[in-house]
Amino acid sequence: MSTIYGPVPSWRFGRSLGIDIVLPPKTCTLDCIYCQLGSTSTKAVDETKGNIPDEVRVKSDLEAYLENVNLQTVDAVTFSGSGEPTLNPHLGEIAKEVRKLIGNKLLVILTNATQLHKEKVRKRLVEFDMVVAKLDAGDEETFRRLNRPKSKSITLKKVINGIKKLKKEIDGQVALEVMLLRTSNNYVSNVFGRSLKSLIKTAKSLNPDLIQLDIPYRPPSESYVKTPSDSEFKYAVDQFLREFNPEKLWVYGIHDMRDKKVKWKSGGDLENRILTLLKRRPCTESDISNTLDIKKEKIQIILKSLVENDKIQKQESKDKIYYLVKE
Repeated sequence: MSTIYGPVPSWRFGRSLGIDIVLPPKTCTLDCIYCQLGSTSTKAVDETKGNIPDEVRVKSDLEAYLENVNLQTVDAVTFSGSGEPTLNPHLGEIAKEVRKLIGNKLLVILTNATQLHKEKVRKRLVEFDMVVAKLDAGDEETFRRLNRPKSKSITLKKVINGIKKLKKEIDGQVALEVMLLRTSNNYVSNVFGRSLKSLIKTAKSLNPDLIQLDIPYRPPSESYVKTPSDSEFKYAVDQFLREFNPEKLWVYGIHDMRDKKVKWKSGGDLENRILTLLKRRPCTESDISNTLDIKKEKIQIILKSLVENDKIQKQESKDKIYYLVKE
């Protein structure tokens, strides 16, 4: 399996070429209730030696991939995929090799921030233009219910301290990614009450360059996870706007860069490209069409065949049909 996938349509970054440096099965320090990849298969608390590619492999994969995709139609190159990328001990070297191949393209990493309290991990992030750190909670109880850390040693306090240190040590931007949600069983929510207040207070203490307010619009890990109602989401966004400059807030549904198309130099094996994409994230027909620059009619034929052959499945979320690889 290649370490490169996409480019995927991202509401935050547009056409985002993905680099997966913690390959399947999903390996993570958290087991977030909303994760689009499902439950965490391989639990980790420190850097791993599992299915971990090094800089030589990623460089080779990226060079091969760029022979087929037009880099000029890529808006960002993003480290994200099948797990927590900071668990890869080769992260720093990989980032340097990727930078050589992509030039001045925006280089981003999405992290759950559980490893940022470690100096060696922070040093590996100096090459990135933007580090997007997850922050869904401002108190320990909400953190443990919503993000479900896989070890008692992983605490919100460590996450917060790690982000603060990173902000001082790198030249790139530090953004916070906040997933706003509620649950049908009232198990946890961060869109109102004390949990929202503590979340905003904690976010403010971190002085981020950006805050990205998201909702679980793709199929979540747990069926009881629900997107906030329009009024709940508006209320939460308004509370953030009381404390932050609007220019610092990227809000789902407002800041949306998903409708751009990618240009490919060659068609290649479309079925394999679709499966590689869906292993990293659930997608709609439109997502796949824009990513691969293929007409929907042709995508529909391939998707129908993959469903009939039991390789993928369909799941509805927010009135849209998403396609997922079967476990």
